[in-house]
Amino acid sequence: MELAGQYADMFYVPQWSGIPPAVSKSIVMGSARKHSREGQVSFVGGSTLPPKGDDHRASYRGLVKAAEEDGYGYLLVSFQRSDYLSRMEEFAREFMG
Repeated sequence: MELAGQYADMFYVPQWSGIPPAVSKSIVMGSARKHSREGQVSFVGGSTLPPKGDDHRASYRGLVKAAEEDGYGYLLVSFQRSDYLSRMEEFAREFMG
């Protein structure tokens, strides 16, 4: 994470890391400050795994809300392989206008 603060333009905060997102962001931003890169690192929220079950809209809504609340500039969204294109189009209509 310290290397991300020094070199990265974007940093994905993985849900599976076991480190709370606020702690990850703090470590990256501390390194960015140390290397005079404040304001040059953006954060990516979301999930590398597609939602399971029938209520994928609620899962996507939760990801979008969490990304907004946590101040992420970008959102990583994954879709089921079986109906990838239709879910991507649905996501675009519902959340991207």
